[in-house]
Amino acid sequence: MAFTNFIDWFIPEKSKENLIWRNKARLTTGVMFAFAIILFPNFIRALRIGRTDIAIMTMCASLLMACCPLIMRATQSNVVGSNAFLAIFTSLLTFVTVVRGGITAYYALNYTMVVLLAFLITGLKNGIAWGAISVAILASMRVA
Repeated sequence: MAFTNFIDWFIPEKSKENLIWRNKARLTTGVMFAFAIILFPNFIRALRIGRTDIAIMTMCASLLMACCPLIMRATQSNVVGSNAFLAIFTSLLTFVTVVRGGITAYYALNYTMVVLLAFLITGLKNGIAWGAISVAILASMRVA
């Protein structure tokens, strides 16, 4: 119950009025915190293999992702917070993919996760937009 109250604090007031919007906002907030926590073992792994550049970027992305629910609360918009989260995640993936070898790096496969998350937490229109952004990033890596 305490965890639900914690999550509900970040949900915009207008989203609390509608059951579907409230559940979507809860899902979005949970995903944001989950990714912020999940990135910590990747930070440790990057330090262990001697990649401090990736470790620093991972920790910065994790901290920024943890701030996305605050953005969602401050703007009273689930879409703004979700798109900020996706922008941070896409930036992290792009950095790691370029540093680890470009389009041939196995990190490039994670762009499918960006698109799936975009459809899940932002909806159809933003999901299509994030899909186009992911394809454009991968195409630019292929050209470079």
